[in-house]
Amino acid sequence: MLKKANPEALTPELQNFVAEETKAATKKDAKTLYTAVDELTKAREALDTALLARSNLMAQWRAFLTMSLERFRQYTDHFQQQEQAHQENIKTAKETLQKAKADFNLKEEEATVISDKDTESKDVSTKESAHKILEGLCHMTDSLQKLSERAEKEHTAEEERKAKRPRQKDTDVVDAAMSSGGLPSMQPFGAPGH
Repeated sequence: MLKKANPEALTPELQNFVAEETKAATKKDAKTLYTAVDELTKAREALDTALLARSNLMAQWRAFLTMSLERFRQYTDHFQQQEQAHQENIKTAKETLQKAKADFNLKEEEATVISDKDTESKDVSTKESAHKILEGLCHMTDSLQKLSERAEKEHTAEEERKAKRPRQKDTDVVDAAMSSGGLPSMQPFGAPGH
């Protein structure tokens, strides 16, 4: 009520009291404004930190997929080389066995004859197992390749989205955040002469 009253009608003590109260209210409003700016700054820094952490995680994931894909390709190649070497060893062993059987038949010694069916069934099951393992490795390599490509596409899309998003000026964000609410402490300062 004293603020609304005509200052000339007030006693000097009351005028002094009104001036002191106005200064205190202005300081309080400024302090509230500074606090709101600090909170906004901290919130923005927390968001930036969270976005950076997620971006780092995605980069680590893409690197892991790339490394895993290369490792599985190496394992697959190594498996194929070993399988070929074993097939050559089996072929050589079969030839040696056939030669031994022929020598045996020529000498006509009595002994237990090694059945061809036994060796052929073992050979077929070994080939099937090796084939299934190779199929599994190829499937795993293909899956890792697709996963790696998908992660790279998502990263590219995220980067394009970030590049297309218009940046807001810091003052626009602060003004928009501070213009809400009808609190006197959140009202802008008056212009000179008003």
